[in-house]
Amino acid sequence: LFVVAALAAAKSPREACAGDGAPPGAVAMKEFAIPDAALSAPGRPLAYMSVLAPADWKAEGALYPRAGDPCGLRFSLKWRAASPDGRSTVETFPEAAWTASRREAQFSSCPSRPVFSAAEYAEDLLSRHGVKAPAATWRAREDIAAPFRTPPAAGGETTADAGELSFRAEGASDALLIAAVVIWKPAHFIPEDEWRGYAPPAILATAPAGKLDADLVEAVRASAIVNPDWQAAQERLSGADAAPMRKTVAARPPFPNRTAGAPVTKCGRAYAPLSTPLLWRRDDGRVYYIPRGAASVQD
Repeated sequence: LFVVAALAAAKSPREACAGDGAPPGAVAMKEFAIPDAALSAPGRPLAYMSVLAPADWKAEGALYPRAGDPCGLRFSLKWRAASPDGRSTVETFPEAAWTASRREAQFSSCPSRPVFSAAEYAEDLLSRHGVKAPAATWRAREDIAAPFRTPPAAGGETTADAGELSFRAEGASDALLIAAVVIWKPAHFIPEDEWRGYAPPAILATAPAGKLDADLVEAVRASAIVNPDWQAAQERLSGADAAPMRKTVAARPPFPNRTAGAPVTKCGRAYAPLSTPLLWRRDDGRVYYIPRGAASVQD
């Protein structure tokens, strides 16, 4: 999952095809590589993940090591992208873990928080970062929660849920926070009212009032994919020093092809759908986000 700040359509809707063959309202996208700060070397970055976002946006941040975390978390994903005028942005909040309890934890070094659902986590996350969310609206996201569910261990229980919180942020901007939470009971001897909580990186999107495109936010979120070379590096390291790995990671195309269907003609050009909804790869290799209304434009 990915954890987060603000997104809006980078172009205004148009009534006709653009001169470059882009359908009405289409937004050119670019693949941004998020580096692993520990495994990257000068002139030889190792990408942890790729994300598709509007091509004219600027991005910064990386995956950082997380030493001494009381809950045993190893990484902290801190990444932010912004539109040219800085008014629309998207950013991640690092993954989190806690003891889900309404009193001080007895069997864990993890801090105790009375957080048992994604909605409660979203409110807690914004509060801890000083973000006010008046008149917020919560919408459950079963499609995000389902992959986090696993069969419970013997004698244990596991639950997961996810959703998105829409609200008007300070500065009269619209905001959308997408978060997921997994809650489980690790063993019989743990007190009945003491559970374990985990949240993958959350995503917060904001944009000027009335300009937040929730479909574009979802396209960016769903486009994220972990670099298989990074996964291989983690397996090989097995806790060893990262320096040797910097020399052995293969220099091959880092991310797989996500084309998921036959091309169709739009505005005189061939567009192939990607596995991420509303994202299309054109015959020249460029990727576009095409809004729902424009996606039906064909010759």
